[in-house]
Amino acid sequence: MAVAHIKNDSPFTPGRPVPVDLFVGRTPQIEETVRYLRQAVAGRLESIFLAAERGMGKTSFAHFLMEYAEKQEGMLAVHVSLASVDSLSDLVRHTFERILNEARGEDWFDRIRQFFGGHVRNADLFGLKLAFAPADADLASLTARFPEALGNLALQLAEHKTGLFLVLDDINGLAERTEFANWYKGLVDSAAVMFPKFPVAIMVVGLPAQRAGLYGLQPSLPRVFRHVDLARLEDEDVDRKST
Repeated sequence: MAVAHIKNDSPFTPGRPVPVDLFVGRTPQIEETVRYLRQAVAGRLESIFLAAERGMGKTSFAHFLMEYAEKQEGMLAVHVSLASVDSLSDLVRHTFERILNEARGEDWFDRIRQFFGGHVRNADLFGLKLAFAPADADLASLTARFPEALGNLALQLAEHKTGLFLVLDDINGLAERTEFANWYKGLVDSAAVMFPKFPVAIMVVGLPAQRAGLYGLQPSLPRVFRHVDLARLEDEDVDRKST
């Protein structure tokens, strides 16, 4: 399958995020993931686990796919860093907060802000960043009903975006938690029951050991996730062209 906008002759440095237009060396994995994004646009929830050891370019890969999802597929792509997150409620709060800030500046932003009601406030003196700050009880309810909230948000976006692409990165604080493994399985099951179409792709980014650990906590998860693995690039796979 030919994928537009993928350049086979641009340089890539493992372990360091690079500009999207300089990405190279992961074409098979990119094409595989693009298939999943297109299935999400068609209305099917897609769960992708991007696994690689440290230094293999996971973040660069994810950002490339985010750029592709936005420019080629018309999705809203959102990167959620969970490095400091160790609870489900914080995961949900961070996710919605990143969606709000990513959508800010769009001509349809007011509609999205209204979706979040009175839980949105300015996070700094100049109003350059928004915070999603619901009361504890409201956040607990959103966490329990996350599939419904996410599906309804996708419906709000439907006039403007083909779907939603969430990248859940740095899951170190969640990878060993049974509650996270069970919650994610419940998310997938509930989405399938609640919505005839669920145009959302979720990419969880972590280490192979973290993926294996989650699968040990929730044996059904291997059937939930698409597996995308990044190995170390060999020297011949990376070509720096002089200009």
